[in-house]
Amino acid sequence: MSVWHRLSPAPVVRDTGWQTIQTAASGLAAQGPMDPIQFFRVRRIDSRVLVDLAGLRLDTEKAGLANLGQLPAWAAASIPQQYHWVNDHPTSLHPSVCAVHVGRTLYWTGQVIKGGIGVTRPEQLRGGFEYTTTAAFPHDLAPTRKEKPRWMP
Repeated sequence: MSVWHRLSPAPVVRDTGWQTIQTAASGLAAQGPMDPIQFFRVRRIDSRVLVDLAGLRLDTEKAGLANLGQLPAWAAASIPQQYHWVNDHPTSLHPSVCAVHVGRTLYWTGQVIKGGIGVTRPEQLRGGFEYTTTAAFPHDLAPTRKEKPRWMP
């Protein structure tokens, strides 16, 4: 490694921080009079997007596909149709399958039950997933910060 490489400035990391997206999508449980508005969180770090669905309550009276909400334009997925594993059980790994449709719409699509796919919706989601985006970075959300070089303590 050259001396110049070790002395070059640290790379700039663009990070939006966690952004809260309120949602009342059709696949979610109806909001009671004392219930807060449901939300999920989205964070973008350079071209990587993290989606946290923890706490979303689904409408369990219906079965099958459940609309969870819309991602912001700055979090549009590079691959417009993607499927992701999400945990839906409070004490163990119990996988649900969620999808990003047309790059921005979130859906719950199914649940793994005894090796097969079931369409009975869980009460609540407990996890999230990540993917890559090529959308323009939202410079108005957060200032850039410099990442510490890895070789420094």
